[in-house]
Amino acid sequence: MKRNRMLFLVAVTTFSGANLAFGQGSCPVQCDTDCHDRWQSGGASLSLCISNCEKGCVPVKPTAYGSRTYFPKYLVLSLLYSPPGNKSVAAYSTTNTEGTTTSISQSYATGDTLTVSTSASFLGEADLGAGYSTQTVTGNSQAFQITTSATTGNSLPSNSDAVQHLQDTFFLLLNPVVTVTQTGPSSGTYDVALWCNLTPTSYTPCASGIYADVISVNLAEAQNPSLLNSDPGKLGSQYIGPYTLPGLGTLTAEDWSQIASLDPLVKVPVTSAPPDSNRFQLVNYRPLVGPDYQGAESTPWQFSESDGSVTTNTQTETKSTTVSLNVGGGANIFGIFTLKLSNTSSWTWTDSTSHSQSQGSSNQESITLGSSTVGCDEEVDIYTDLMFHTFAYVTEHPELCSGTAANVQIALSGTVTDKSGAPQAHVLVTVTLADGSARRIYTDSKGRYGLYSVVPGPATIAVLGQSKTAQLTTSRPNVVDLVRGLQAP
Repeated sequence: MKRNRMLFLVAVTTFSGANLAFGQGSCPVQCDTDCHDRWQSGGASLSLCISNCEKGCVPVKPTAYGSRTYFPKYLVLSLLYSPPGNKSVAAYSTTNTEGTTTSISQSYATGDTLTVSTSASFLGEADLGAGYSTQTVTGNSQAFQITTSATTGNSLPSNSDAVQHLQDTFFLLLNPVVTVTQTGPSSGTYDVALWCNLTPTSYTPCASGIYADVISVNLAEAQNPSLLNSDPGKLGSQYIGPYTLPGLGTLTAEDWSQIASLDPLVKVPVTSAPPDSNRFQLVNYRPLVGPDYQGAESTPWQFSESDGSVTTNTQTETKSTTVSLNVGGGANIFGIFTLKLSNTSSWTWTDSTSHSQSQGSSNQESITLGSSTVGCDEEVDIYTDLMFHTFAYVTEHPELCSGTAANVQIALSGTVTDKSGAPQAHVLVTVTLADGSARRIYTDSKGRYGLYSVVPGPATIAVLGQSKTAQLTTSRPNVVDLVRGLQAP
């Protein structure tokens, strides 16, 4: 009897490995059934039979892996920076501007590869409404972009002559839904859509004609969400067509912190260039001018700014945002769907940029610069933000629009003319001071420039075509006139 028992165990190990498939739950169940049928005595011998049987289970590739559905609470579409000038406005241009390049790869474990689905619900040039639309990214199968064009009501007026980054405004797409369909052991496709109804096990896509729920919040509100308490239309439930959806009130403290972190300029002096030269590049400078005398009419200047002349940026810049998940939807298919979230309680959107122009087109913004402050006259440096393809502003001399500039003594001044003696307006003057620091100043409409503080000692003052060395002091004004284009650059 003992000899027959040993022969039977060998037989079980052999047949189980040849016939049973592991991965769909069938192998452990079949081993248990077979061992009970073939070994009636029970006890330790039955356990040994089942153990040896399961060791012989052969993993097989499933014919279909299934899908998982996730509900991140929001996606940051764009960021508009507040311009200087109390009569200024920043707005999207009527020409499409590509938003940030966004992917979801970092939501999943290392080694998993996810590409945009070719049959996506709204990624195929679909219209999100209110001036937003989506497109895939040429040469990058893992990412998508949301474009903007003259989005209704999404302009940003300024109420201050100085740059106020706390008024920089984020545009959030609420309640997106992401469906991931596994196509291989560590690969899949994903589809981003909008949902309009949610149950514990399923979701209802938005019906045709139901547009995206896009809400704007400024940086001050992101840093202190209690400021939104007076606006229940944003915090409370959102009513989109016949559907009721969650509002901003469901966002966590970590959500708000992640949103605020996407604006890197709040910690940078408004008179200093953005320190991240990979993300921000200087594209232009424009004058901010107020009326010449009390009672004169303010005449703001409106123009379209473009980053089409920016040199291609060969270094990739990335920023990841961790977003909390709404509850419900998409139960795992046991043993089939094997792609795993890197963090099961949150979702990660990854924004990136590796060039200044998307799809070969420049990005544009409609800008109005103006002030009602008498005597305001300064130059505004305009930088393109390559992450969001919008424009940020720097004023090196905000005192020139403070209304007190006439009482401030200029330490270094001069006039820039051409070879014929004609004043050169809005040209760059670079001053390198004795401590090695460099200041960039632009001439006004009459060719004049001024610097309000200097370091005593030798300094170099230069324009295109000429540079001069001067011994600067702090006890008296220093005057250096320059001739632009005096010699070949």
